Amino acid sequence: MSTNENGLAQHTADFRKKASDLGHNVEDLGSMTKVLAGDAVDKLQKNAGKYYDQGMKKAGSLEKGLEKTISENPLVSLLVAAGVGMVAGAFFNRR
Repeated sequence: MSTNENGLAQHTADFRKKASDLGHNVEDLGSMTKVLAGDAVDKLQKNAGKYYDQGMKKAGSLEKGLEKTISENPLVSLLVAAGVGMVAGAFFNRR
């Protein structure tokens, strides 16, 4: 073998080694990305569940407050509902 052939063989071997290393690095990066994405999804699910529970508690307290207001002032509540109905009816009739 000549010197050029030995150099070419060495460069080819180096290239294959670096390409193999690059492939392993890409696989490792993919694995890390998968783990990070899984962790992010878990965190989002926990936060979403917490916010859902808080929203349901707030809606329940608003419902109780509205029921209390209506039961304490039934006539005013009826007049307000009628007024809102009239405004909504007038709005939709004009369209």
